[in-house]
Amino acid sequence: MKKIIYLSLLLIISIHVRGQVSNISLNVTPTANYTWWDNQLFIENGPMVGGMIGIGLGRNLELRGIYERSLDLKSTLNDLKVPDNIVDKFNSREVDVTRWGGEFKANIPTGGSIAPYLTLGTGVQKLKFEELKQEQIYLSAGLGTKFNLGDRVTLNLEGKLHAFNLDPSSILRVDDPTGDSFNDWIDNNISNERMMNWSLNVGIQFYLGGKNPNSYTALDRALERQYSNGFTGPRFVIEPGGAYINFDGDTNLRDTYLLGGAVGFDLNDYVGIRGFYYRSTVDEKLSTDFDKLALYGGDFIARLNVSRGVVPYISVGGGYMNVYNSYVGEAPLLPTSSGYFAKGGLGLSIPVSRYFEIFGAANLMFTTDKEDPADLESTEDLKKHTMFNAGLKFNLGKAANADKALNTYVDERVDDRTLMYEQRINELKKELDKAYEENDSVKASRLIDEKRRLETEMVLSADNQRVMTTTASPATVYGGNTMIRLTPQELESLVDQVVKGVGKPTLKEETPEERIDRLERIILGGAPTTYNQQPATYIQQPV
Repeated sequence: MKKIIYLSLLLIISIHVRGQVSNISLNVTPTANYTWWDNQLFIENGPMVGGMIGIGLGRNLELRGIYERSLDLKSTLNDLKVPDNIVDKFNSREVDVTRWGGEFKANIPTGGSIAPYLTLGTGVQKLKFEELKQEQIYLSAGLGTKFNLGDRVTLNLEGKLHAFNLDPSSILRVDDPTGDSFNDWIDNNISNERMMNWSLNVGIQFYLGGKNPNSYTALDRALERQYSNGFTGPRFVIEPGGAYINFDGDTNLRDTYLLGGAVGFDLNDYVGIRGFYYRSTVDEKLSTDFDKLALYGGDFIARLNVSRGVVPYISVGGGYMNVYNSYVGEAPLLPTSSGYFAKGGLGLSIPVSRYFEIFGAANLMFTTDKEDPADLESTEDLKKHTMFNAGLKFNLGKAANADKALNTYVDERVDDRTLMYEQRINELKKELDKAYEENDSVKASRLIDEKRRLETEMVLSADNQRVMTTTASPATVYGGNTMIRLTPQELESLVDQVVKGVGKPTLKEETPEERIDRLERIILGGAPTTYNQQPATYIQQPV
């Protein structure tokens, strides 16, 4: 258990090492592995094949669903010392192993073409031999490295451990009346064991959707900052709320409402961690009269959208259910014990403002009657409950200047243009001095006109106000006024036109109204960026 906790901490650290993420992506990974089964499992080592489908939460964290199945495995005695007089009763049989489950993958950024990663997961494994079937709950942990084959393709090599509990005697028992002595010896010498199985995995991972930050333009980065969650860095989260649990009918627990909440951090737009506490209320009603049952634990939150829209999310977590001694269950005379639980679910968060959201989620919660969860063997040892929770979310953090990055980008483009003007003006000054020395009045007059024109254009360029809003639709009306909306590509093209348009012949300095009219004509009609002697009249009708 300590090793799992340490690995979980490493996963969180790797998320925080590089907070900047790109966006949501999908990935598909066909896989193959060679497994060295635990010597006490009595299965020959051999290959497995399968695949994974995952969701990338930025660059450094992925959630993946896994399916694998074995190829041509058989049972074996390994080093088991069976007495010579009964060993011939053993019959090797075909064994089929299938697994399905889920895992976290945390990429550790190194900046090179080779990047290590960690995995942590769980799932269900099924062993089938002849007509017998057994299911096990497994935990897995792995360490691997990926080699970048392209912008969207990687080669993954990974060493992985799968651990589960199993009584392997059923794999060796023979269905033969003459083999009773062999079966008796197996039953007396083999017991339930914790199996530790190692594998070497290889996979080709294909990334679908999302955008590679290495290909970002300066404008892409500016817009990404502008359309982030509205905060800079991690933010502290407070979530008061309530819940309802419909307990498994095979338990002595009563369905109940709970009140409480959670606190934690959103590490970036997509990843958060929470600690929660809920206390049940009496008589299956929402009230401030509390019953003798409480839940506390932690959740991992994976948000599947940017933070300025309605956000679906996945939560995975667990904790401890504390049933007080005075708790009265469905059957008052039967005892009800405390224990650990695991849960996972889907939710929806609706932002009301930068600092306030409303959320709700549906979860499956699992408990067990075993005192130590490490002794879990199969899904039959689990009790399944349904949990619904909802509440309010308050975000506390350092607000980001949403327009600063975009304004800085536009300013830098104008500054570059201004520097070109200054360099040309300095050259003209030297040429003008030379013309004076040579008493060339014609050339001097021409240079003076060009110098004045460039000086005027440079002033206009520096004075030009950039008031732009960049979203997806063409135009929107607010209070009768029209706000122009641009895609990133349209905005970048517009900036080029505005900056370059300053170099056109100018007879007088434009007023602010004239500059706004010219900008609107560029956006809506692609009109040439020229300056008129008379004030332009142009009316943008609301749409």
